Parts: sequence; C-alpha cells; structure tokens
Amino acid sequence: MRRRAFVFVLCVIIVMLRRPDAIFHAQFWAEDGKMWYADAYHWGIQSLWHPATGNVELLPRFVAWVAQILPFSAAPLFFNCMGTLIQILPAMFLMSPRCSKLGSVEIRGLFAFIYLGLPNTYEMYINIANA
Repeated sequence: MRRRAFVFVLCVIIVMLRRPDAIFHAQFWAEDGKMWYADAYHWGIQSLWHPATGNVELLPRFVAWVAQILPFSAAPLFFNCMGTLIQILPAMFLMSPRCSKLGSVEIRGLFAFIYLGLPNTYEMYINIANA
C-alpha cells in the first residue's frame, strides 16, 4: 500500500513538473468548455448520451456533468485533475504487482517514467478531451 501511494505521488509530481500551468492556471482545453461543460450545463444528465461528431464521448461528458457541482471557476481545475488521474493510470498499472512478469521494478519504473515524460505530447498532456 505504501509503495502504491509513493508511486501515485511520484507520478503526480512528474506530471505537475512538466505542466504546472495546468494546475496553477487551469483552463479548459479544446472541447472541455465549449462542448462538454456547456452541454452538461444545459442538458444535465441527458448530455451523457448526446453524440459529438458521431461518437458518444462518455468520459469527458461524465467529468463535465460531475463538474457541475463545483463553482464555474473550479471546473477547469477539476477537468485537469481528472485528466492527470487518467494519464497516470497506465503508469500505476505498470508498477502494480500484476505486471511483475514484465520485468523488475526498476525496468517497469523506467518504462513508467518514459511514458510520463514523452516529449512533444503537449496537446495530449493533462486534458480530458484527449483522454
């Protein structure tokens, strides 16, 4: 349990060090405010099933629907926190005992670090629209 908590905190720190503005100056990204939040505000729970460009986007619409309980000024931070959580889930899975057959903890930790530190992925980093 301690190791998982340590890995979680370390992953969050790595992600935050790369884009501190996403936490300290949070803003909606792409469709976050224009579509997901606005639709959740206007339609409520029915917005979950409303297709966007022919697809049903459940994850961002669900996050937008939950964000309705927060003040509007806190919604972008909530979106970015959920994006951060979703982004670190693969690294957490890689460091879990389920992946122990893939290699030693050091090798899996290196792969998790490389995954979190991929260069030139700014558009997909810490946002729910591309999750």
